[in-house]
Amino acid sequence: MRQSRTSSKIWAWLKHPIAATNVGRARDGGSNISSVATNFTINLSLSWAYYDKVKRDEGSERGAFRHALWQSIIASKDGFSVATDIGNGHDKDILKMNKPPYADLESADAFAEQLNNIIGRGIGLDNTNASPSELAKMVLDEFHTNGLFTVTKNEDGSYGVQYTQLSKEDYDYAIGILNKLNEKGLINK
Repeated sequence: MRQSRTSSKIWAWLKHPIAATNVGRARDGGSNISSVATNFTINLSLSWAYYDKVKRDEGSERGAFRHALWQSIIASKDGFSVATDIGNGHDKDILKMNKPPYADLESADAFAEQLNNIIGRGIGLDNTNASPSELAKMVLDEFHTNGLFTVTKNEDGSYGVQYTQLSKEDYDYAIGILNKLNEKGLINK
């Protein structure tokens, strides 16, 4: 039996109420984990994806980084099972992850997000109690060295998922900005 995305989120919240409250929903300039991951992503100026000339976050470098960082922070603070439950509660249709290519962007993005969540959890587990900025640096290092998963639109209109490495130019630029951000991912004033 597949759970709906909403019921999966509720289940994760009921199972881990304190951690789920600390994760929260992303708010502009907020300080919960979702907000911090989003703040870092926005301020590091990573690339959007374009599908049919429309700028999208889904399947982009921004989305890849945000998910890996989000899960690394949760895993670093709360451990593997909490991060896994919250990550799985966020993305829908995780049971069809073994059927690429996808007919729609949303499904391909959910698949890429789950793969980036796994990478992020590994970084967080290897670095328990690391600060968000330390984890952001590690995720950027991983993105540049090995890659994270992004979505591409195929010629037939379907969507595929691939490893994408952050270019040296984009990596160096992001590291320069990272050094100016506080632990909430906001620019120090």
